[in-house]
Amino acid sequence: AHTYSQAQSAAHTIAAAQAQAETRARAEAAARAQAHAQAEAVARARAEAAARAKAQAEARADAEAAAKAQAEAAALAHAQAVARAQAEAAAKAKIEEEARAQAEAAIRSQVEAAVRAQAEAHSQAKSEASTQTQTAAYSSSESASSSEAESSSYAQSASSFHSHTSSNAALTSSAHQLVSAAAKRRIASLSQAMSSVISGGRVNYAALSSSLSGLASEIQNESNLSKTEVLVEALLETLSALLDSITPIKSPGSEENFVESVLQAFP
Repeated sequence: AHTYSQAQSAAHTIAAAQAQAETRARAEAAARAQAHAQAEAVARARAEAAARAKAQAEARADAEAAAKAQAEAAALAHAQAVARAQAEAAAKAKIEEEARAQAEAAIRSQVEAAVRAQAEAHSQAKSEASTQTQTAAYSSSESASSSEAESSSYAQSASSFHSHTSSNAALTSSAHQLVSAAAKRRIASLSQAMSSVISGGRVNYAALSSSLSGLASEIQNESNLSKTEVLVEALLETLSALLDSITPIKSPGSEENFVESVLQAFP
């Protein structure tokens, strides 16, 4: 009986030890499972954090790249706009310079032609007057009976001389009129209206004729000049306005210098 009791006690002890071992094993397994779950959760959290960081970095890189591309596109557009504006300004300046040069050449040609025509007419008048005077003198010395022809010749010579004197008087009178306050006012007003006369380097002769006619009428109403003097004055004022619209007169006395340069063609 004693031995049986000891055996039972030993069996209980062994069973208790086995139960404790099983409990400890289950606890350890649970602990390991919990540790594994925690490790997986930490790893998953780290992976998610890394993925978020990578996505944010990629988004930031994309935003920076987009901003850089936008800035480069804006800079390129600005550079192209500046280059286009410069090219347009250069082309416009070239066109204006060519138009101004053509207009100056046209006006200069017209002035030279007018002065040359006046000089030729004056020279021809002087030559005719000289010829008539010599003919009259020769006729007088040749025969006394030609006195009537001589008188007629002298009358023609005097008429030619009077015509030349009147022409010079008209030019002189117009020269004084051209530097008067009224003439300067008319020239300034006409110069502002020259855009309808000269456009693109070309002269609108209809507009020029209309301006010249109106100017002659205004001069005639404001002065006591003869018809010839009015015509000369209107031509000189129109030329002054044309020249002033092309190259504005800035230095004092430029109008007088222009008059002197015209009158020098008539000795």
